[in-house]
Amino acid sequence: MSWPVAALAMFSGNLVVQASPRLPSMPVAMVIGVVGALLCIWLTWVQAVPRKWIVAVVALAMLGYAVTAVAGIRAMSARLPVELEGRDFLVEGRVASLAVRNHDSVGFVFEIERNLDANSFEGRVRVAWFGAVRAPPACSRWQLLLRLKRPRGLANPGGQDAERMAVVRGIDAVGYVRDGPLNRNLGTMQCIDGVRETIGDTVAERLGGRRAARLVLALAVGDTRSLDEADWHLARVTGTAHLVAISGLHTGMAALLAAWLAGLAWRAWPSLGLRVPRQVAQAVGAVVLVLPYCMLAGAGLPAVRSTIMVCIVALAHARRRHVAPSHVLAMALVAVLMVDPMAPLAAGFWLSFAGVALLVGMLGPAQRSVCAWFVQLLRMQLLMTLALMPLSVAFFGQWSLVGMLANVLVAPFVSIVVVPLILAGALLLHGVGTVATPVLQLAAAGMDATWWLLQAFARIPHGQWSLAGGGPALVVSGIAGALWFCAPRGWPRRWLGLLPLAAVAWPPADRPSTGAVHASVWDVGQGLSVLVQTHSHAMLVDAGPRSRSGYDLGAAVVVPALRTSGVHTLDMLVLSHGDIDHAGGEASVVMAYPAVRRISGEPRRTAPGANPCVESSWTWDGVRFDVWPASGSGPANDRSCVVLVTTDAGRLFLPGDAGKAVEGALANKVGAGPPTVLVAGHHGSASATSEAFLRALEPTHAIVSAGWRNRFGHPHRDVIGRLQRHAVDISNTASDGAIGIHLLAGQPPVVQTRWRRDIRRWWQE
Repeated sequence: MSWPVAALAMFSGNLVVQASPRLPSMPVAMVIGVVGALLCIWLTWVQAVPRKWIVAVVALAMLGYAVTAVAGIRAMSARLPVELEGRDFLVEGRVASLAVRNHDSVGFVFEIERNLDANSFEGRVRVAWFGAVRAPPACSRWQLLLRLKRPRGLANPGGQDAERMAVVRGIDAVGYVRDGPLNRNLGTMQCIDGVRETIGDTVAERLGGRRAARLVLALAVGDTRSLDEADWHLARVTGTAHLVAISGLHTGMAALLAAWLAGLAWRAWPSLGLRVPRQVAQAVGAVVLVLPYCMLAGAGLPAVRSTIMVCIVALAHARRRHVAPSHVLAMALVAVLMVDPMAPLAAGFWLSFAGVALLVGMLGPAQRSVCAWFVQLLRMQLLMTLALMPLSVAFFGQWSLVGMLANVLVAPFVSIVVVPLILAGALLLHGVGTVATPVLQLAAAGMDATWWLLQAFARIPHGQWSLAGGGPALVVSGIAGALWFCAPRGWPRRWLGLLPLAAVAWPPADRPSTGAVHASVWDVGQGLSVLVQTHSHAMLVDAGPRSRSGYDLGAAVVVPALRTSGVHTLDMLVLSHGDIDHAGGEASVVMAYPAVRRISGEPRRTAPGANPCVESSWTWDGVRFDVWPASGSGPANDRSCVVLVTTDAGRLFLPGDAGKAVEGALANKVGAGPPTVLVAGHHGSASATSEAFLRALEPTHAIVSAGWRNRFGHPHRDVIGRLQRHAVDISNTASDGAIGIHLLAGQPPVVQTRWRRDIRRWWQE
């Protein structure tokens, strides 16, 4: 059996686990793994086996399934026990990452090595240290008082899955450092992250205050902490995110540079060939440089994949053996799946392996003329841009049209010129420091020019498309279409592959019919954001919270969810009032939809440009909308701008944070009508949703938008009790994730989706 077939067989077993809603038990996984291993051993001994390759594929798939299932079971069992959530832990351990300085805290990964109190837990935890005077150095050992909980993220369409990433990164708990005299530094160890931090600090010092220093740091030691959201946005818009981190391309270029230098030395001193053959020297040189470079890069998946491939090619080169590129890639895939079975949960895995596989498949004979070479490069980049589009849409909800040209012009310059300069500068830092500084400054100038060019590309109209997710089936068909379209010349009707790609670019829109409403209450933690869609219009009520540290749920959750829902034009943004848990994400929503009309219950507390909330009503697509201020005076919560959406079959009422003092007036305003879905006021606080209000409104459904284990205790048990006495169906974003409500013609209101329950994966709580 060839390596590509074997790798795909193991990969298929891995994918079966990753797509499952739950993991098998450990005994079942072990039995499947043992049977698969025994079949593989038996096949190596017995030659005359009918359809041997089918048996081998099944055996390797079983082996891949078992390895992945066991890794998943161990990852979930290593998480903080539920009964220990919210407790304090006095522990000793070490800082296992580069610390990231936020607005009011320092974040880092901490490896717990020893418990100093009765609470017993060891593992990798991601913690925030609020008010820390300085960031703890990488590899330093500390005694810390931690408050921890299990990893749990927000569940929304299009948003990042924090629980999945916790599995990928081996995070067993999250929390923060408690202030007190028990926190103390126990010294510093030697580790690779410490070396990375030292080199990064030295590079930053040599470059002074140059803005490009952050880009040089990213390419020198994989330190992306200085890159801000504007940098990442530019990289995503131009499809060049792989250029601001140490990617497989950069690792491969480092290996080629080492091999070229070794060959140059052997040609300069031919006598060296009498002791060590030149081919062996080149292979050793490539491995000697690429291994530490990969470690200094933080051992990211693309760099690891490239390093494994370099080592395989170097070994074959030293032994004067030829190995097909497809076999090299397949060996790297098997190695990654065996060492890190959780790697396919990360977007970088798919983009890295898919990109290289496409290059291997499209690589033709070397072109002698510069013109022919450039034409081939353009063709390959065009095919790559089209072929990777389904994956880009699936993971990021967007696709860069200018990425093809940007990569053709920028990627060779960065990889061939800038990266060698950075490597040379880093190597010279502790040897010839006076030479290192101008070399690094030259690299910084190159990155400045690169960034200027990318900014020009980003200004091209419609250079980036935000696309709605079409589900796994559409993505799979898009990948199949891309493979068909990129097949070698002679393949029949390759143009047919464009049809599934067009379906990914223009997925069928799930729009309500005239007179109907689709509403989505996004899971934004302790805050609120609700999308209301009619047949051809969309309204957003509140934009989600922003934390004091600067973390913006508008950018992280609301905008991706809007794009995934197919909202290309947002007609209105209603900000109930100015509190940060309702209006914190306003700037991000307005940046994504600059033409949106804004209404605010407290325009003075929100961004300029919002109109004050006044009593008004209108009709969109046969659906009536009523907006009015809850009260003209009183506290901020009671000045909320409330929204009532009315169809023939049901209503949706959003009172914001309005409390009991104004609920009587609201009930009179709403009046009797069809069955009502109520978004509970003030996140289920006891200060709202009174008994009298429920008797007057008689809702059939209540949606609570609250954070998991929030410190306010929302929803309050009294509110839950009142809702239950009125036989109201209760949904909570904290436990259900994003909640979808349908108000359809001739039907009572129905909760159509509960994201955490309906889109179930084994790593979710």
